[in-house]
Amino acid sequence: MFVQFLFTSCQHNSQFIYNQKVTSVYDGDTFNILNDRYRLYGIDTPEIKDQNHRKNDGLKYTYAIQARSLLKVLIENQNINIEKISLDKYNRIVSKAYYNNQDISKEMLKNGLAIIKYISIDVKSPFYTSDFNYYSELKETMFNAMKEKRGFWSVFKNLDEVENALYK
Repeated sequence: MFVQFLFTSCQHNSQFIYNQKVTSVYDGDTFNILNDRYRLYGIDTPEIKDQNHRKNDGLKYTYAIQARSLLKVLIENQNINIEKISLDKYNRIVSKAYYNNQDISKEMLKNGLAIIKYISIDVKSPFYTSDFNYYSELKETMFNAMKEKRGFWSVFKNLDEVENALYK
């Protein structure tokens, strides 16, 4: 019984949490730990470069750099807790990341530098999650940033405007 308690206390949502030092930040939702690349779960930030690896310009670039800068401040060279969710199509380790008990995906949303993406409560979605509470927390965090006009929400009124201007 005691052994079982120790085993389950080291788990969170049936996933193991481990602690690693972030060695570099690539952009607002991607970072490296040694030779492994990680992607923050449930969010997307504007891209620094387009699909042809050319630097984006205008507001896309501005908010991409702000998102990367914030992620650097939050986790670069810090030991963070990682909860692996899956691998994405680029072989990045999609994970929840925590530093000082802060959920990093929520911090990016809270600052208006990310949108909710690649997570769904629709069972038919490839990004389905049964963690309705986490999904709801992400949505609430993003809507609070919208309401408070933080980050790119100071320029755009709704998600469609943000996606059209910064994600296409």
